[in-house]
Amino acid sequence: MRNKILKIFLFILALLIIILFVKMAMSKKKNNNTYKNNFYNNNIQKIDESDYKIGDIKLNMSADEVKQVLGEPDEKSEFVDSENPESSYKRFDYENLIIQFDYEKEYVNYIASSNSKYKNIRGIGVNDTVTDILKNYYADKKIEIYENSYGRYEILYNSEDAINYLNDMTSTGKTFAYIYKYNNEINSIIFVENGRVIEFYIKDNKVNMEIVAEKYIPW
Repeated sequence: MRNKILKIFLFILALLIIILFVKMAMSKKKNNNTYKNNFYNNNIQKIDESDYKIGDIKLNMSADEVKQVLGEPDEKSEFVDSENPESSYKRFDYENLIIQFDYEKEYVNYIASSNSKYKNIRGIGVNDTVTDILKNYYADKKIEIYENSYGRYEILYNSEDAINYLNDMTSTGKTFAYIYKYNNEINSIIFVENGRVIEFYIKDNKVNMEIVAEKYIPW
């Protein structure tokens, strides 16, 4: 009788241990899918129209307005894609600053700076750190993790739009932000508002290039 009771007791004990381990594993998995945002500040303004500029150059400026601010470019060029006209552009090159224009309407639709003298409206530019970015841009209290074959994405807000974008590579109409990591190193930080893009390329935990664009162009 005692042996039978002991066997039942041991069986129940083993079952409880298994349940405990399963719960711990599920909890660990859940924690791996989100983490606390140490820089959360609900007073930080979200992205708006004023953010889409680098230095004194902003999206939708005309070529003449750009030249009024920066003078004549060091180099002018253009690219024509007959099969995909939307990809055609005209381009001004300044010192470590590229400005591209819609080919037909000639308004600014892309700005890329690797020059530390050009800061955005939040004071961020080349050589500023990842911490500087995260302190000055809004993100949710909890950061959601998404991983695929390309790397790890730490989604700062609007995970549904972010994941949809990562699946279809179309930013049009979407609003989201994420940190992209490859081999456990931060490669870029991206903010998208209704399809418009602000992207920081990161090297050694510092901004290596900043891009502002009318739409996201997948690499």
